[in-house]
Amino acid sequence: MPTAKPEKRQFLVHLEPSLIQRTKILAVTQGTTASAVVQQALTELIERISEEAKHPTAVREGRR
Repeated sequence: MPTAKPEKRQFLVHLEPSLIQRTKILAVTQGTTASAVVQQALTELIERISEEAKHPTAVREGRR
């Protein structure tokens, strides 16, 4: 039985043209889509910020 793909919804953001171009270039060089690049970047950023919020002193002092 095939696995169902996770639901995805459209999310409009306004970005600088140079960032859009760099995102598209990265997607092509990685063999993926611009959407996948943005999703990965946002996921990693949110996870990092969430982790830093849990341990603010350790992050400031260079520990994790």
